[in-house]
Amino acid sequence: MFTQLKTAIDLDLIAGLIVRFVETHVEWSGLPAELLEALKSFADESLVRSRDFPKDPRSLGGRLARIAPNLRARGIEYIPPDRTLRTENRAIVLKVTEKPSASTGGDQQLIKSSPIPADIDSPFP
Repeated sequence: MFTQLKTAIDLDLIAGLIVRFVETHVEWSGLPAELLEALKSFADESLVRSRDFPKDPRSLGGRLARIAPNLRARGIEYIPPDRTLRTENRAIVLKVTEKPSASTGGDQQLIKSSPIPADIDSPFP
């Protein structure tokens, strides 16, 4: 599954760019228009001129929403803007969370541990 995820990230122009961008910034917060400008300055010109590169903040937001699960699986959290706020206050956040290790394949789910009830003998001291 990790290979499929890596391929999905690599095939999506913006997902790959976001992964590289966040690796250098660790956490980024700002308006969608600011992120678009930051990505334009981070990417090479041929990438920015391609048809797949978002032309406006709204299309970037839609793209981020679609690739969010793949980013999350790669250890990058996308927090969308709060739609209840005024437009000028709708910041988005990109930040590195726990990066998946290659040994687990990156797709291992977290297992919630439950405490052992007091009336059951535990094999552990």
